[in-house]
Amino acid sequence: MACLSPRTTALLKLSVPHVALVIFYFSYLFAGSLLFHFLENTSEKKAVAQFDNREESLREEIKTLLMNCSEAAPEQATLLDTLLQELVDTVTHPDWEGGRYDVMESGNEWSISSSLLFCFTTITTIGYGVSVPATTMGKIAVVIYSAIGVPLSFLLFADMGGLLARLASFIASSIRLRCRGKMARAGFMSFGDTESSDSTAVHQDSHAVYRDTAGDNNAVEGGNDDGIFDGSTTSPVNKRESRIILQKQPSYLASVLEEYDNGNVPFPVIILFIVSYMCIGALSFSLSEGWSYLEAFYFTFITLTTIGFGDFYPIKHIENNSLFPCMIYTLVGLCCLSMCITLLQARFIKLVTNIKSNALSITKFSTEREAGINSS
Repeated sequence: MACLSPRTTALLKLSVPHVALVIFYFSYLFAGSLLFHFLENTSEKKAVAQFDNREESLREEIKTLLMNCSEAAPEQATLLDTLLQELVDTVTHPDWEGGRYDVMESGNEWSISSSLLFCFTTITTIGYGVSVPATTMGKIAVVIYSAIGVPLSFLLFADMGGLLARLASFIASSIRLRCRGKMARAGFMSFGDTESSDSTAVHQDSHAVYRDTAGDNNAVEGGNDDGIFDGSTTSPVNKRESRIILQKQPSYLASVLEEYDNGNVPFPVIILFIVSYMCIGALSFSLSEGWSYLEAFYFTFITLTTIGFGDFYPIKHIENNSLFPCMIYTLVGLCCLSMCITLLQARFIKLVTNIKSNALSITKFSTEREAGINSS
């Protein structure tokens, strides 16, 4: 730390809690994946083997019955009907619905990567329901693990969402600052507009446009209090009379910029960002899972909103042991969603505050007016 600058040291001190939270979160996920891998892996393999054996035996019994009887007697027909019903009940058992059978057949349901995805979808409350604990110890472990993991997930999303929201507000403020500076230099904003903004730099840039007319810092001495030049300065000022006239006209773009001058990100930008993130993810899942784009977008939306029906599940990612990118996309998406909620909350609070302030001003004005009328 001794060789680092004070600014770098301060940044490191600020970032340590956030980095430590992320590291602890992933460590918790990895520990949970190991736990459920050892608790559920053996039991799940036995269940799959029993299911396959029973299905195969039913098929053989039905095949033998059909081959040994040319004309079905009533007793044989009843037996055939019973076997077919048992076969149907076996392959449509609730334990195998919702894509669960495909996951089980892949042989990777309780691998380390699959267990990691199970832990992640559990503590983020997505809960697809495709992978579920079958043992008593596994069910107890899920309760204890989730009791700690769910609040931890909410803490991470709130922390990362707050950081991203501050970053987005900083970027938006920087863009507005540059726009105001360019507009001031181009002559589409009056001095009054720039002075009303929160940025002193823009105010200075707007004056700098005219400093070259006299060659020194006194080039604007010919202006009156309203920022209008009276023509008593040197000739270059007269060449810019049209620009000066434009400065006194109300600018629609300036009013739009003033609307977002509170440091918050505009509402359309927030919505566009999260929809774009979902669209990019939908394209990726559509290519990797073989879904249509609409199905992939549906899966992405259901996942990032933590609805998690489980009717669509990244089977190909499980088969290819490539679940980690899927999990990272979901984690980043949940943090971005938290950021959007934080930004929308800030705008809503400011809107309510402005409405309350305006209402109080109107009430005060009405009271003072009534008092004046009564006194007269």
